Amino acid sequence: RLISLLPGEGTSPIVCQMLTVDLNTKPRYEALSYVWGVVDDSNKCGILVNGAPFPVGENLWLALYHLRDKTGVQPLWIDAICINQKDELEKATQIREMKNIYSKASTVLAWLGTSNEYLDEAFDTMEALYCIIPRSILYGPPIVFPLTEDAARDLIAMCRIFSVCPYWSRVWIIQEVLLAKDLVICC
Repeated sequence: RLISLLPGEGTSPIVCQMLTVDLNTKPRYEALSYVWGVVDDSNKCGILVNGAPFPVGENLWLALYHLRDKTGVQPLWIDAICINQKDELEKATQIREMKNIYSKASTVLAWLGTSNEYLDEAFDTMEALYCIIPRSILYGPPIVFPLTEDAARDLIAMCRIFSVCPYWSRVWIIQEVLLAKDLVICC
């Protein structure tokens, strides 16, 4: 199963349609990698799936809110929605399919959580470092590139900021990230 995340913006509800697909037909979709968080039926983190209310954790709700497009439909695979969480047999079967699901996704979207000043600073540092590194190093054979002391300090600080995100605390994240054809880090 995949979902189609329907367009929306602002306070409009998050609306999805469930689709059944065969991965062997190579459907185009993105897989969301994220930390679940608490799912509470009484909280305001509800979405609509096929017109029916569907409770999701706050972190997933925020990811969908920030990732949805204003005009286009997005096909996504999201474990909390695409796997029937009340069916233990289905969950066990789907766990065995994770390698296929993440490796066949056109992109894996790694949701770190909502942006904050530290993540913003880390992304700014990443962009600044990207601008100073010659393209031949990025796309050519591996070579040693000397960094200034300031750039090295910024790189270490950026790595520390990313490493303390709750996102990296899940063991499943390792396979989700390593299996990605294309990985996009989002917050």
